[in-house]
Amino acid sequence: MTSSSSGPVRAESAPTAANETPEDDSTVRVAICFPEGNENEVKILSQKLETLSPKFTKVAFKLSVRMATPYKPKTTDWSEEFFAQAQTQKIRAYFFIVPRPMEEAKRKAIVASLEQFGIYYQEVPLIAIEKRAFYMDLLLGLVFFFDSHGLSPKPPTEPAS
Repeated sequence: MTSSSSGPVRAESAPTAANETPEDDSTVRVAICFPEGNENEVKILSQKLETLSPKFTKVAFKLSVRMATPYKPKTTDWSEEFFAQAQTQKIRAYFFIVPRPMEEAKRKAIVASLEQFGIYYQEVPLIAIEKRAFYMDLLLGLVFFFDSHGLSPKPPTEPAS
């Protein structure tokens, strides 16, 4: 993984043009925004996200990391640039790796602005990336979000017998 503060960086687990993974209605495109210098955490998060799949629910989807963009934690205008870049990728879920929790008012503003477009938002504390419980909560949040917004891909139907 290479790092550049001037644009998006593709996570190593993200498909490239040469080996594009086929998508279907159950694919949820994901973008990750991370503090500069945390490329290893992006790799771990990407791998874990792409192996998550809901079981025993009426919602079926798979996550596909499409972009990973570094940001400078002290910068205040990083989110607008990131959202603009991700819009072209048809992103449906944003994951923000943060060194410490974001201010509640700022987090709520981001959630509200993304939710109106049917886009899921998840703040990812650096200390949670290795914790299994975090991914269980994250999966439940994704299932609830897509189901409650009527955006969830439908599971495959079985042929009538």
